[in-house]
Amino acid sequence: MRNPAVTVASNKLAKAQEVAAAKGARQAVPLYIDACTALAAEQRFDAAAGALLDLLNLREKKRSLFGSKEINPLGPDRLNVAKHFAQATRTATASDPILELLGVLAAEYPDETQIRLANAEALYRAAYIADAIDEYRYCEQLLPNDGSLMARLGELYAMVSRNAEAVDSLRSGIARLLEQQRFDGFAAFCLKLVEVAPDSANDVHGWIESLGDDEFSAQRDDVTKLLDLVRERGADDGRWSDVEARLAELPAQAEHAELSPVEELAEHDAWHDSTLYEPASEDEMRMLLGPTPAAEEPVATSNGVAAEPQEAEYEEPPARMQGLQISTGRAKPTVAFDEPPRTARDFASETAASPAPTAPAAPSPQSAASAEARSAPAGAALPPGLAAYTRRKGDGLVTAGDYQGAAVCFERLLKAGFEPDVALPLLECYVQVGRLEEAAALAMQLADHQAAAGDLDKAVETLSRVLEHKQDLLIEQRRSELLAAAQG
Repeated sequence: MRNPAVTVASNKLAKAQEVAAAKGARQAVPLYIDACTALAAEQRFDAAAGALLDLLNLREKKRSLFGSKEINPLGPDRLNVAKHFAQATRTATASDPILELLGVLAAEYPDETQIRLANAEALYRAAYIADAIDEYRYCEQLLPNDGSLMARLGELYAMVSRNAEAVDSLRSGIARLLEQQRFDGFAAFCLKLVEVAPDSANDVHGWIESLGDDEFSAQRDDVTKLLDLVRERGADDGRWSDVEARLAELPAQAEHAELSPVEELAEHDAWHDSTLYEPASEDEMRMLLGPTPAAEEPVATSNGVAAEPQEAEYEEPPARMQGLQISTGRAKPTVAFDEPPRTARDFASETAASPAPTAPAAPSPQSAASAEARSAPAGAALPPGLAAYTRRKGDGLVTAGDYQGAAVCFERLLKAGFEPDVALPLLECYVQVGRLEEAAALAMQLADHQAAAGDLDKAVETLSRVLEHKQDLLIEQRRSELLAAAQG
């Protein structure tokens, strides 16, 4: 009797695995792609993405004059498999292994639009909104004329309350869509614009009225929501009555069977037409963000200029920082959005003056106690793959001189608990951007950890770095204690 669990797709995948074992992975690439197409047709989306993930993660040892190293055996076929994997992830769960591999592929192929868009979408679905914004900004460089990509970036700005940027991006994207006569998702983007800027209602009215009958009818649901929103916000001065009349004249909608994800993919090619990625609904945004946080006071820098709030993203790096602007679109989120820490005070408390230590390698009891208290984990750690990616991104931004952007990355890593090897570059970022209060608190904490580990010279160096830019009696006293202990 035939095993019902063994399907056509299962047999194809087994055949691909057999050929890979017998003849090598490159010989099995066409079979793997065929098997994954069959798995997707059976709506086994995670299995389809997982098979290609395993293929891309294969490693074999290659000998050379300088020893041996592990490489992926796919050779020039790796890019083709990576593109199929990127497409498969659109219907699969945005799991940690998928996020990690997409980040690796984005670094490996920085200008491949299919991969970068898939990376952005997966990060959005996993609710890493700030990283998704970074990745979409890079995609915007690859596709500068894509109106729906501009508008979608505006949607994400709105989700993190960057309303001025949201309005600019939405208006630019909508204008480009009108210019190109591309209307997929058009009314939905107009809806987002009115949500962020109700005074745009009159402009939006003109745009909606300019839609042809076919486009207007196809987007009737979003137009209806838009009309309701305009009136709810009190932005209708009477001109929207013609939109209401036009909706009333439309014939009744026929009921259509809901398309499966595979059928939807067959009807749209999002890798060449990014309009498949429609804006998130208001309910999705609320599920991600919850209540809008109160605005925070800006932090004063050393030159007296107010720094941007910590939640704000950093300035755009140079256009082709390959491998650095890899962070990681459009689908319902799979986990709750975890807001990054706002300030170093979340993981570094005030430190009291301490008596001189009696043993050379040990910090004072008060300092040790405060270090232990401050070392307590502040939240859940990032998934391993995303943590590694975030560290690489932070290091890359430091190398590129973008210290404010790097600080955001290192703060996310420290949210789960204090790690000296993360605190050290974060301290340098704080010093470079003039956030000296945070630098002072973090330096005290880092010096306590270094002293407890027996590295008094590094502890002294850490405190000295802050004293170069800020006079602080507590830091000076603590540095003197550690210096005396180091000199024995």
